[in-house]
Amino acid sequence: MDDMVYIPMKVFSTLHPEGYQERFWHFVQASAMNHREAWEALEEERSAHGLPERYSSYESFRAARCAARGEKNDGN
Repeated sequence: MDDMVYIPMKVFSTLHPEGYQERFWHFVQASAMNHREAWEALEEERSAHGLPERYSSYESFRAARCAARGEKNDGN
């Protein structure tokens, strides 16, 4: 018998880039977290529900965010 796993929609939506960004900004705005803290909280939330990490580091997350916006990531 297969076990069913409950994943809240707000977490499930992070499987897509748009949902990931939306949840990231939720943490920034609702919790007054800085960007690194929000990224860490989001990755921890995904892990708690059995989802794999989307970005292996904050730097890779920043690079992907900059690329999506067509910006140069200079590391600042």
